[in-house]
Amino acid sequence: MQEQFADADREYFISVNMDAQGRPISYHIAGIGSTCSVPFTVSSVFKTALLQNAVSILVAHNHPGGTLQESHEDIEATELLVRAGQVLGIKVLDHFILTPYDYVSLREKRGDLFT
Repeated sequence: MQEQFADADREYFISVNMDAQGRPISYHIAGIGSTCSVPFTVSSVFKTALLQNAVSILVAHNHPGGTLQESHEDIEATELLVRAGQVLGIKVLDHFILTPYDYVSLREKRGDLFT
C-alpha cells in the first residue's frame, strides 16, 4: 500500500478491512484530498467494512510533503474513528502515515488514542 499511495501528489485516506484472523479482505479509498489535507466521513471509512463483515480495520493516509509528523487533524481523525468503531463493533487497529520513504504507526507512537 505504501508504494501505491506514498508517491501521490495529493492526500488519500485508505481503509483496509480485516477478517477475524487478522487477514486483509480488501482496501477502500475513503477520501481524496489536496496536497495538505484529505476530507473523509466516518461512513465512507466504515461502509465497506460493514458490507464485508470486517471485524477490524486499518486506516492510512499519505503525506505528499514527506513529513511523518502527525497533525492535530490526524489525531482528531483517529480519535473519531476509534469511537465510531467502538459503536459499530469494528476495531480500529492502527492509523498509518505514509511517505515515499517511510511510514509511522500512530498505535506505536500514540497508543493512548486506541484505548
